[in-house]
Amino acid sequence: MKRLACLLGSTLLAACAHGPTPPPPPGAIAVAVVTRSAVDNPLFTFGVVVDNGTPISVSSAEHLNFVAAGLTAGKHVVALRQLPAGCGAGTDSRELSLRGGDTVTVFFAVRCERTTGDLVLNTVTTGVELDPDGYAVTINGAARGTVSANGTMTVRNLAPGSHLVELAGLAANCAAVGAAAQAVDRRGSEHREERDVQADHRNAQARHGDRGHGPRSGWLRDHAR
Repeated sequence: MKRLACLLGSTLLAACAHGPTPPPPPGAIAVAVVTRSAVDNPLFTFGVVVDNGTPISVSSAEHLNFVAAGLTAGKHVVALRQLPAGCGAGTDSRELSLRGGDTVTVFFAVRCERTTGDLVLNTVTTGVELDPDGYAVTINGAARGTVSANGTMTVRNLAPGSHLVELAGLAANCAAVGAAAQAVDRRGSEHREERDVQADHRNAQARHGDRGHGPRSGWLRDHAR
């Protein structure tokens, strides 16, 4: 009996010698952000946040790489904040599962769509004694340059919406066919709007057309390049 009691006592002491299981060591998340912005997007800044912590500021002109260390094992969220309209990384918030001592990498490729379009103005002048110095072009009342009597002019980076395009500075014997000022509605980056803007030097008779079978001379074409 004495020997059995001794054995039981030894077993209990051995079981008590094992303390609580230590927590797993901390891990880390390596974050990489690359921004590819369309030509008409101005520079902007946005934030990268790990687990709703303090945002790290990122410029669209630079690539960002940083490591968030000392993270406990389990689920963590890395998210992009305050991206401008038209910009995104597919999924702007990523949930990661981190095991103790591991380093997990997350990559964001931010892409920004073009938000503006281009207006291509074609002028065709018929008749005699053509205007030698061409025509002044204004859009929404602002001067945008000069187009020759038979020429093409491209105005870039127009915002979506309606724009008033006007030809001015016509010679005394010239008149625009239809109207010198015409509204162009740029509804999207791929939208095309075509108007006849010919100027007839012989009799200044108004002939206004709105056709939809491809670009022709003397039409306004509004689209993204």
